[in-house]
Amino acid sequence: MVITVLSSIDDLTNMYNKVTMGSNYHDDNTDDLLNKYSINGINNKIETQTTEIKLKTDKFNHDHSNYKKAHKVKIIWWPNVVGMIILYMAGLYGLYRGMFYAKPITILYMYVMAIIAGLGVQCGVHRLWCHRTYKANHALQYILMAMFTLAFQDHIYKWSRDHRTHHKYSDTDADPHNINRGFFFSHVGWFLSKKHPDVIKQGAHIDMTDLDRNHLVQFHRRHYMKLVAIIWGVIPTLIPYYLWGETLCDSYFVGVMLRYLIGSNFAMCINSVAHYWGYKPYDSTINPTECTLRHLMDYGASEYGPFEVFNLGTLFIDFFAWLGWAYDLRRAPPEMVDQRKKRTGDLGWVKSSRLYELCTVGLFFGVLAFPFVIGYLLRG
Repeated sequence: MVITVLSSIDDLTNMYNKVTMGSNYHDDNTDDLLNKYSINGINNKIETQTTEIKLKTDKFNHDHSNYKKAHKVKIIWWPNVVGMIILYMAGLYGLYRGMFYAKPITILYMYVMAIIAGLGVQCGVHRLWCHRTYKANHALQYILMAMFTLAFQDHIYKWSRDHRTHHKYSDTDADPHNINRGFFFSHVGWFLSKKHPDVIKQGAHIDMTDLDRNHLVQFHRRHYMKLVAIIWGVIPTLIPYYLWGETLCDSYFVGVMLRYLIGSNFAMCINSVAHYWGYKPYDSTINPTECTLRHLMDYGASEYGPFEVFNLGTLFIDFFAWLGWAYDLRRAPPEMVDQRKKRTGDLGWVKSSRLYELCTVGLFFGVLAFPFVIGYLLRG
């Protein structure tokens, strides 16, 4: 029997599956392929080629498995790994300096700066530029740009593109920090490795025209590392050094490096911890959850739980709306939220004890304060 040369490995694989699995295999293109590659529509004669097809398919699968193994070997992005090790070692040294040498006001200053940076992430790049939940005048945009730069989480354009990709392809291979690849990957592994090909492919199709036209965003994109050096590093170091006479060493390692260690892990926990522990008041079928710990780390972004009344992020935006600097605020009507919770949410979460919530809050702040209290007591 004479058979036309197969045009692609996909044709080869589909035909082999049809021949070997029979009626158990269904593919929209299979019948067309069989007609395409058979003489006079006599499909049963294709069975004479089964052995040859199987050999070619096995060879393809073998080559493909080798590719995946090679990809795993090369997937680690060593510049980020080395950079993260250096930053975190410096942060741990900052913890040591904060426990035994830094002034108490420097510790307080470090936490205040971490909160400012977190608000820059939540109210700036997240709510304003990425999700466009409100509009801001130029003055507020410059303030939010500086606050976001203080967090050292990449430039606005890249952060927004990756976050939009995350929402559109959540928990798939196109999700930059896919939770299905494990807790460590969703926490920090995604930053230490090259992007999955699907992330790059789908991210290229995300609509970014609004940020392409935003001159401030493009300025931040072009001069990001210069801005980081000044806003993230130099200025936060000089403030305690000149204002209350802190040593230059403690000003830098506590005020900058320890702040980054704590702040970056807070942000990473939104991708990892908040996908494992918590309740699901809106949709019980998805991985992301709501929990008190998350509200503490993202400044009440979800607006429920104990932060439904005192929501730092919303208070920040509302304050500037009162000044007239923020406008066109997009709010979800409470009725719509309640209807969604009743329709798809897990209503069992409302039984969560207030005592549990208070204990979580106490534990959170206790962990943050504990090492410095112990260090202060041990100073003698």
